[in-house]
Amino acid sequence: LNLKAAWLCVALAVLLAAPHTRAAGPDSMGACTAASAGELSGVLGQNNCSRVMASGFRLSALSALAPVAAGCFASSLTLSGVILETDALSALLQRVRVCPLEALMFWHNDWDEADREALVAFVATKQSLRQLHIADNRLGQEGAEDLARVLAASPLTTLMLTDNNIGGRGAAALCDAVADSRIEFFSYAGSTDDPDANVLGAQGEQAAARLLRRNNPSLQRLVLPGVGIASSGATTIAAALKSHTSLRLLSLHGNRIDDEGATAIAEALVGHPSLRLVVLTENPISHAIRTRLSSLSSQGIIVDVDQTFVAPPTPKEALERDEL
Repeated sequence: LNLKAAWLCVALAVLLAAPHTRAAGPDSMGACTAASAGELSGVLGQNNCSRVMASGFRLSALSALAPVAAGCFASSLTLSGVILETDALSALLQRVRVCPLEALMFWHNDWDEADREALVAFVATKQSLRQLHIADNRLGQEGAEDLARVLAASPLTTLMLTDNNIGGRGAAALCDAVADSRIEFFSYAGSTDDPDANVLGAQGEQAAARLLRRNNPSLQRLVLPGVGIASSGATTIAAALKSHTSLRLLSLHGNRIDDEGATAIAEALVGHPSLRLVVLTENPISHAIRTRLSSLSSQGIIVDVDQTFVAPPTPKEALERDEL
């Protein structure tokens, strides 16, 4: 499974959730698409285009600021594969400041430092914004730290970051900031294309544990797929799990968690007051521990373990299953 592709599918479903039409007009759900700067300017001015998706063109600062005849009515804006020229993102965000935007998604837009600064400034001041999705851009460690500094005052409730070359220190800053924010859904995901670029490391894993221990009642979904969490990190996170009494979903898909870490998680889940779904797919967990995790369904917790990624049985397991 390609994590970037999976993330993009989920994020687009969240933001658009309907078939797209061309710029000539919206579909029945108000979704409009644009394949050029001119089309983007046009749909932003249509009063029946509430969901705007732009893809596959270059955007300059001049075209981003092109005037339109009407105001802006878009509640969500997605830029997928739109290459941003110098100062284009700053100009576009200035253009859509008048929109009642609740959701922003950026995927593969070739960001530079100015783009990161423009985004952080927008998030800090746009009071209607609730969802922010950034994938396959160069947010970087400094950009993540800058974003973390504005989260406490932001009304954001969903923050999804995938393959942004943030690293452990940036991830730690984000986790600490989410602990003091209104975020309900926090996703920090790596990439199968470059699995080392977004590894949490000990610093990020400890910050994730701090986030859980802070027990911010807003946080209900914590998603950390493909970020290199091994058993030591899983044990650190498991030790903090019981401290968080409103978390409903924990996903550690696609990490390096073996039986030791999975056992620590299983023990932490016993009697947990709020968790209802834990995702541990694509981790090297043995059949015996997967069975133990699955048995937690009796107390109302579904633990999703990968049925296609099966670690080789230990000699003891093989003997018990008559495989030796």
